Amino acid sequence: MGWRDILKNVITQGKIKEIEDIDIDIEDDDCNRKLQQLVNKLKNTKLLLEQTWDRGWDEDKYSQHPDVQDMAIPFDRDAVLVEERNKKPESRNFSIKDKKSDITILSESLFYTYNPVPEEVACKALEMLRLERTEDYQMEVGGRMYGIHRFYDEDASLTEYYEVEMFNAINISVGGKRLEDGYTYGGETLVVIEWSASVLEKSRIGLSGDIYSDDNFYYSDYARILSEWDKTGEYGLTWHK
Repeated sequence: MGWRDILKNVITQGKIKEIEDIDIDIEDDDCNRKLQQLVNKLKNTKLLLEQTWDRGWDEDKYSQHPDVQDMAIPFDRDAVLVEERNKKPESRNFSIKDKKSDITILSESLFYTYNPVPEEVACKALEMLRLERTEDYQMEVGGRMYGIHRFYDEDASLTEYYEVEMFNAINISVGGKRLEDGYTYGGETLVVIEWSASVLEKSRIGLSGDIYSDDNFYYSDYARILSEWDKTGEYGLTWHK
């Protein structure tokens, strides 16, 4: 073996030794990193309702839809509707409103905030996220009480506003006051990962003469179908998967 081979062998062994001496535990913050990835996912997602609006609605397609073939009437989106956009560092909202009354017909929102939490809290939050049901959970870590709040609902009817709302969210707070029913109130919010949306449905609109009457919102079915509301809901209820 020549001197070049001997030197090469020594250097290689030295490098292997250096790598072996480095103790890396890549699993200590897996759940926190996953939460942060989900926050970044929503932060970088363009609202589907907004995408459809910007692309433009094809009013001619409405008359071909099987749900409305027998009652289709002329419809001009920009004559009766207007969009509203709100963007903040930790949230975004896109709403489609009735021009005359300023009442929201369709809306989609994203909220995204991340601060590190104890790893066991982060892992519990991910476990609750997969269950797809609304529940509340408290756990004490290091002498501090953490509240994990899971919201999931495909059809939360708000009769006061004649809306249907959908939620898919996980929130983590610390230092809140625990109430007798087991829920926590107040405290510092550390993590918010939330999608929500609402639609004013014609079937839920009030009696004739009310501001929510059929006459005022004859186009509500148009808006729901042409905005591809169903696709928006499908995404929002599955973003965590």
